[in-house]
Amino acid sequence: MRLLLLLTLTPLLLAGQEAPKTEEKKEPEKAAEERAPAPEPAAEEPKTGGWVDLGYRWNSNVAGSLDTYRSIVNLGEGPRVMGFQYSLYEAPSHAWDRLDMSAAGWGGDPAAWFRLDASKRDSYRLKLDHRDTAYFNAMPSFANPLLERGVFLNQRAFDTRRKYTDLSLTMRPGKNFSPYFGYTRDSGDGRGVTTFVSDGNEYPVANLLDDRTHNFRGGVEWTIGKGHLTLEQGGLVFDDDQTVATANRNPGNRQTPFLGRQLFLGELLQTYKVNGSSIYSKALGSWQAATWLDLTGSFLYSQPKTDILYNQTNKGLFTDLDTLLFTDQQSLRWAAASRQPHSSGNVTAELRPHQRIRILESYFTDRFHNASTFDRLVWNQSQQQLDVMVEASRWLTLRGGHRYTWGDGSSRGSLFSLGGVNAGALKRHTGTVGGTLRLRPRLTVFADAEIARSSKVLFRTSLSDFEKYRVRAKYDVTATLNLQINFTDLKNQSPPQFGQFDLKQRQAAAAIQWLPRGGKRVKLIGEYARSSLRSVIDYTVPQSLARERSEFADNGHTVSAFADVHLAGKATLSFGGASYQSSGSRPSHFHQPQIRIAAPIHKHIHLLTEYRWFSFSQPFYQVEHFRTHQFMAGIRVIN
Repeated sequence: MRLLLLLTLTPLLLAGQEAPKTEEKKEPEKAAEERAPAPEPAAEEPKTGGWVDLGYRWNSNVAGSLDTYRSIVNLGEGPRVMGFQYSLYEAPSHAWDRLDMSAAGWGGDPAAWFRLDASKRDSYRLKLDHRDTAYFNAMPSFANPLLERGVFLNQRAFDTRRKYTDLSLTMRPGKNFSPYFGYTRDSGDGRGVTTFVSDGNEYPVANLLDDRTHNFRGGVEWTIGKGHLTLEQGGLVFDDDQTVATANRNPGNRQTPFLGRQLFLGELLQTYKVNGSSIYSKALGSWQAATWLDLTGSFLYSQPKTDILYNQTNKGLFTDLDTLLFTDQQSLRWAAASRQPHSSGNVTAELRPHQRIRILESYFTDRFHNASTFDRLVWNQSQQQLDVMVEASRWLTLRGGHRYTWGDGSSRGSLFSLGGVNAGALKRHTGTVGGTLRLRPRLTVFADAEIARSSKVLFRTSLSDFEKYRVRAKYDVTATLNLQINFTDLKNQSPPQFGQFDLKQRQAAAAIQWLPRGGKRVKLIGEYARSSLRSVIDYTVPQSLARERSEFADNGHTVSAFADVHLAGKATLSFGGASYQSSGSRPSHFHQPQIRIAAPIHKHIHLLTEYRWFSFSQPFYQVEHFRTHQFMAGIRVIN
């Protein structure tokens, strides 16, 4: 209601006072000029104004999988605030110089947001950002070992909502000494499906989720001569509660007897309670030490504290793989605490020994470990990088450099590790080269390449020996016609001692934008992209400890095109859409055409109509197919 009430505000007009005139004798030429009609005064800039789009959305019945539709689109029916933007340039008692508000998606859409920005010159700036996001993921084919038996239950499903609010206040913005304060709240709640894991079987059960984090911060931005310093002190508190429960008999994923007996879950109550807090300090600085030398750096230190309480009570028929004994109930209660000092920092020096040469030397490090009741986790990573940029001519700039990354880590060992500890290290050398070519004023080409070789990696799925290439080109054919081309290519091949992990990823895209006569009547935008992905990786089967190979391939084509046409009577027709088709290990097809018409019926009211069609299909998983028609009708109110 408050947003709508703003539309009733009328512009505030400044009362102008005419300066007193002095009598003086005019020359004939000047007298003739004064007898000519005076030009009309320029229209005064409005002191307030904006618009709001209000509409109602209808959906036809979703043909096919409603869970898949909600996982991909998730647009429901009902009244909506499609968009809102309002500006106030003058405030009572001069409380602000300008206040901007904007919003969209309110009324039930999965991504609603609201922003406010108020400022008064040399006094303050207040910013508010609020987002309300619904996350639903229940694709029937994912995390579903029972799919072949006709059970369409995703065992890692989510139906949650996240709310994010960030408020910041900066005093004396733009001054040499500027304090600031901030508060952020991030919370989520909802339900889902997870698995209760017991020896010999897994049981999908309902899961309730609830978490929230409060972050308070304050600091100062200080300009001292040719240097700039930012100091910040903050703290946060968080808690995460999860409840996994069922009172129904659940046979689990194992459909065969274990040692002649059928395992099952009858009742379960499992709770996780995680509470914690952290105090952190941050410093950022920059200094122009000389006309040819700039220095920048940052440092962050935090020490989170976490307390965990776990309770589990379950009844049914279970087994203990260590003793091969059966039991009809289990009860566990664990309490743990952890402290995790964490420090990270970086420093960069930019040297300019010549007006056409820039040299950047940087160093980054990130280190943390935990002091836990049971487990020990250590992570250290550092990176040193040198880049050189040379302006060879007015039409050519060259870049080259070297990056060295190293680190180590350790954690509690997995079920198959020896010694009970997983330890690893990282050592990688990366060479970079690139350039910018300006062949003519309207054509620019960017090219970059990275070639890396690793002697140690921390994770099996990490890139080790890889090559990455990227090319971008932009050509302004005319003042109204623009072409762009992007190409990226990534190849990774791990050495035999790391285990096989081969990855090839390539993407090429071309885009066109045409605005004839500056886009006054017609605007056209189109894009085509082709992508390909190939991966081969070896893994260990937990049940048999045998080595298996996973191969995945995907070839995708994406086409999108949109046009805006200005019709008679200031009406606007917008149409176009996007289409995606892929082939390979998991072929998919998704189409989304749309058309929209905006027609003014009054200088303050425009009619809006929109139609969309959504269609999704997968040849290998026809259970996930859906299609639906969507209509929207509404008005735009302009003030």
